[in-house]
Amino acid sequence: MSPVAVRPATDADAPFLLGVYAASRAEEVAAFGWDPAQTAAFLAMQFDAQRRHFRSAWPRAVDGVVEAAGEPVGRLYVDRGPAAFTVLDVALLAGARGTGIGTALLRGLQAEAAALDRPIELRVVPENPARRLYERLGFRPGARNAGDGPRLALRWAA
Repeated sequence: MSPVAVRPATDADAPFLLGVYAASRAEEVAAFGWDPAQTAAFLAMQFDAQRRHFRSAWPRAVDGVVEAAGEPVGRLYVDRGPAAFTVLDVALLAGARGTGIGTALLRGLQAEAAALDRPIELRVVPENPARRLYERLGFRPGARNAGDGPRLALRWAA
């Protein structure tokens, strides 16, 4: 596996991050039967709404671009709060999935959180294949919040 790094996203990264977001929802949105223009408009609107929500609800969170061998391959958005780290979003382009990048990202975050004696929390749709990765890395069911909807709360503690 090539070296993995995460750098803070800049405004110039917005088109790439929109692409990562769109790729992560491609299968779901394809079922709607929309034409490409409708799909693109919907995904852009949803991406913008997600970014605004994250920035409002977790103002100190860092939106990061995941790079492998210097090439952008995904997104890691994390709030390193005083009581817990919250993974708001972790998404990789299809070609980067299953290559160990997600494992490396989460293990690095676990080491950082453990050094500060903080747990890591995240939410995942139960059918998401990444759930197996989270569970393999020691994430266990956590407390549910009213706003979780169909998502499963997972928590890791050192």
